[in-house]
Amino acid sequence: MNHNKFQIDDEQQTTIPILDFVKIKTFEAAKENRIVIFNSEVNRNIIETVWFQIEHIIASDEDKSKPVYLYINSEGGYEYEALFLCDYIRSCVTPIITIGMGYCMSAAFYILISGHQRICFKNTILMTHDSHIYLEDKMPAARSTMKHYEKLDEAFTKIMVEQSNLDEKFIREKISSQREWYISTTEARNCKLVDTLISPTFTQKNILKIIEQSKKENAKNSKRKV
Repeated sequence: MNHNKFQIDDEQQTTIPILDFVKIKTFEAAKENRIVIFNSEVNRNIIETVWFQIEHIIASDEDKSKPVYLYINSEGGYEYEALFLCDYIRSCVTPIITIGMGYCMSAAFYILISGHQRICFKNTILMTHDSHIYLEDKMPAARSTMKHYEKLDEAFTKIMVEQSNLDEKFIREKISSQREWYISTTEARNCKLVDTLISPTFTQKNILKIIEQSKKENAKNSKRKV
């Protein structure tokens, strides 16, 4: 199957399906190319629009090593659904390649960085922030709600630590010192939140080779931490 291709902004090269709307006119056609398009806010609909589609693609092929390509363009949304999708992607046996398009902000940022391989266009907008909450309740209920949101923040911070080379202290200081932390794609790549940056061109390299390299590097890093 022929695809248009992307070249990453490194000496490494890779091949990923590019959205060609002349050839891929429907989501069914996209699924045949192992592509899932997430172009919305993060809410309860991701069960149907993302999780179910990925599961359908995986179930339709006996070869579980073939990657699924999740294209993301989202300003974010609800924490609970985002945490579910992050957990699902990171625990999935089939490689899920996340590709950041126009913007991946707030909850969508964490979905992007949860991929087995994280790819962005050079000018994709990345942003994360602390939880926003407004309370009008009695003190016991307010305290309970605050503790709950603190745990949610801890969960997202842990994902960011595990999916990068950043430590928890640095992340907390960055997020607490500014209302919204905008991260350039170059900065994201340097701190291992994103693996590769891409630009339109043609190449013959297969992304699975880079995935294997990343797995070996992650295994080495895990041994060092122990």
